[in-house]
Amino acid sequence: MSQEVADVRRNFGRIVPERRGPAPVRDQAEGLRLLAERRLAAPRRIAITGGRDGAERTRIAINVAAAMGARGRRVVLVDGESIPDGISLALGLPWGRTGPAPDGADRDPSVPVVPGVRVVTGGAGVERLQVDAGIAAELGAADAILYSLRWESLPAVALDEAAVVTTPQPESVTDAYAGIKSVVAAGSAGAWSLVVTGAGGRSEAEVVGRAMAATARRFLGLRLELLGEVPEDTRLAGGVRWIVLEDPSCEASRGLFAITDRFLERVPRRDGPSEGKLWRRISAAFGL
Repeated sequence: MSQEVADVRRNFGRIVPERRGPAPVRDQAEGLRLLAERRLAAPRRIAITGGRDGAERTRIAINVAAAMGARGRRVVLVDGESIPDGISLALGLPWGRTGPAPDGADRDPSVPVVPGVRVVTGGAGVERLQVDAGIAAELGAADAILYSLRWESLPAVALDEAAVVTTPQPESVTDAYAGIKSVVAAGSAGAWSLVVTGAGGRSEAEVVGRAMAATARRFLGLRLELLGEVPEDTRLAGGVRWIVLEDPSCEASRGLFAITDRFLERVPRRDGPSEGKLWRRISAAFGL
């Protein structure tokens, strides 16, 4: 057998390049550093805001969180209300059950509700919205932290993205734009996206999306992306909490899953709790 044939067979048709000369010196911790970058990536922080009322905002947030959990992601759902309303009321959770206790005693940071989703209930307003570090540490690693917030609470939280809920009705669109404008004026940064509810189909939602995007770009200098639409469903407004889990094939659920998938395009999967323990042992051993 010739040396050339031997080289080809050894290198699998040269898919694996033949190495000539001494092997390059590589930092043995390179792989560990790559692991560290993945491990230390912060959860994506997303706020659901706007809507015809707080109940609509709450319904979207609850079901997007459930859809993320159904997609295998770990989500912390934060009730940003300072009164007994919103997510806590909708899910029947005791008001103020989670978060720091008034006497300084330890209290569960979050409550599990459905697979992949834990809830931080409301109770103390804006001061307790910055729960990211404690929640992420308790879970080992969260893929996303999803907030349900009023307009005035948005500047208090460091967000990666704010999703604005609106209907095609002129007064709702006007309110949504006014809310965005007020938050931008307060100096809040981050990406902006749009969810249209109650539209007569994708085409009507796109008309609303194009009009709002053009106005936001021209007068506010920001990009507003249409994530999708949620068709009207009386069950969604009539007490069905987890419509994406109870009837995943209905039109409203399909719309919510499509919106969730758009969110997840920007939510990298992080290490799970067991991987987190392994990483702590590795980082301690190598001083990373």
